[in-house]
Amino acid sequence: MNPWEQFKKVATGGSVDRVPVALIVDSPWLPSYAGIDTLDYFLLPEVWTRINLQLLTRFPDVAWIPGFWVEYGMAAEPSAFGAKVVWHHDRPPSIAPVRGGLVDGPVYERIFKSLKGVSITEPDPLAAFQSELAVYHDDVKDYSTNEPTMDGTASAILMFALCAARK
Repeated sequence: MNPWEQFKKVATGGSVDRVPVALIVDSPWLPSYAGIDTLDYFLLPEVWTRINLQLLTRFPDVAWIPGFWVEYGMAAEPSAFGAKVVWHHDRPPSIAPVRGGLVDGPVYERIFKSLKGVSITEPDPLAAFQSELAVYHDDVKDYSTNEPTMDGTASAILMFALCAARK
């Protein structure tokens, strides 16, 4: 029984002699694993094929889920609505920041300061107006006072993209 058959059997309630190993195989980690430029992985089919086939050879007892595929991380979906894709040599593609838009802020300063991973990337042009009662940042790293990739902004981008498509 091959690794995929073993995995399917266990996943449907069956039993096998050995616990099967199933790993996700997707694009974000493979270029680094193979020690190559991310752009070479995405743009050269022979490089992509070689790296994926090497996984089968090196780990013959692993079921690779969902199978080999190219996945551009979190850049593909926003690009469908007009966001600019930024390509990198050392990591998966990203999107250029969508600044402004509809927002959810402001919030109390103590809430902003208590959040992990939330910051601002540039000097705050609104610093003179911030207070303990309310802070607002038009910054892509502050999803608390400005959510440019969530909520209203995503809807607005969709609306603008649909309206633009009608022209």
